[in-house]
Amino acid sequence: MIKMALIDLLEMVDNAMIEMFSYASSHSKANRKKNILPEDIFSYNNDLFYEYIKQAYGNDIAKLFSFQAIRNAELLLDTSCEDILLVLQQESDDIDALKKMCCFEVAGNKYQVKLGVKLTINNLIQSLNVTPLNQSQTQDTVTPLESTLSSSLTTNTSSIQSTSSPMQRKLDELGHIADIEERIDRWWVIHDEAERASLEQGIDYFLAITKSLINTYTCALSCKCHTRFKLPFMAPGFFKISSLYRHLKEKQCIQLRPGKENNLVNSEISSSNQSKTLHSVATSSGIESQHVKKAAHTTTSKRIRPQSDRHGVIKKSSKSYIKQVTLERLISFAKSKTNSYVKNYELKRDQLEHDLPDKLTEVWKQGPMSSGISDIPILIPWMKNTFENFKKQKNKFTYDNLIQQFALLLFILGGRNCYEFLRLNLPTALCHVSNVELLMRNNEQKNT
Repeated sequence: MIKMALIDLLEMVDNAMIEMFSYASSHSKANRKKNILPEDIFSYNNDLFYEYIKQAYGNDIAKLFSFQAIRNAELLLDTSCEDILLVLQQESDDIDALKKMCCFEVAGNKYQVKLGVKLTINNLIQSLNVTPLNQSQTQDTVTPLESTLSSSLTTNTSSIQSTSSPMQRKLDELGHIADIEERIDRWWVIHDEAERASLEQGIDYFLAITKSLINTYTCALSCKCHTRFKLPFMAPGFFKISSLYRHLKEKQCIQLRPGKENNLVNSEISSSNQSKTLHSVATSSGIESQHVKKAAHTTTSKRIRPQSDRHGVIKKSSKSYIKQVTLERLISFAKSKTNSYVKNYELKRDQLEHDLPDKLTEVWKQGPMSSGISDIPILIPWMKNTFENFKKQKNKFTYDNLIQQFALLLFILGGRNCYEFLRLNLPTALCHVSNVELLMRNNEQKNT
């Protein structure tokens, strides 16, 4: 019985040793995989992710991920090694170049994927899967003494690394806002020539920082002059604000440079004073010279902003006075022209009414169609009647007896169609067909 108990005890010890050895080996592998990957691997995207893969695992793996558009670690966790290598079974020029990097050629012009490529992709996916788990487990099992030692070691190593190589900073929204404000103030003190010590966020410029789903930030900066910039995020962990510096330096933003605005106001004040003196000299002498008008016009043609006591802006009294005088002259000139035009129109109208037959006769005699005929009895009355009907409404046209007889003659000799053609092409000259037919019936009744 004792021997059996000893044998069972030895078996239990062997099993325990095997389990401890397997746990230690797996734990060391997991730690090794965790140490390979950086802590912020899930924040790497596009070029930054491909550059890390190239440096850590090789150019062939980086090219393969780039060809498959695997832009970050999260996309890599959602796929498998077989899905990634499936593209190498296709045929194209780009895929042939990729095959030469990730495969070797076998008989029959076929390609076989290199074993190292498969192992690298599988190890990378496994490392990404176990990294968050190992971090949480190690944080739970750390003793207070180990935590103090690790904290002291990390502070020493961080101080050494900060002097030797730059590290990526991790800031939240408030941290990024404070960093941008500090760098803008530092640049403003160096480059600004005005008396202002700094620019204030919320007054001179405005920041809007938003956080995306993958723990990255986007920043939009707006100047006081309503110019908007989208700041790019750099790999070391800060936003690049050189576009704002270029705007303030090259564009000379007047909203943030009060000294230049005061110079502009002073120049406008001097120009307005010059226009006032020119106007006073012109009015006192009583001579309106063309040179003075041109000078006043050129000095007051600038865009002068209205001045108030509160805002320090210029009043445009002289310019408004000149505009008022000019407007009064234009109104009086227009009235005089209107009166003279009305008088001339009335005189010409009276002369036209009295002299119309004589004028029409002279025009007829001078024309090429007269052929030596001195007088046509129907022509002048017909033309005069036509001009008189032009001044009336359509339902108030009148025709004397001579014109009615002439219309009846045209209707009888030319027919209905000929008469309609002449009536439509000579407006107000001939009466309507119904009037001609009524005139014809009246003449027939008189004859009977």
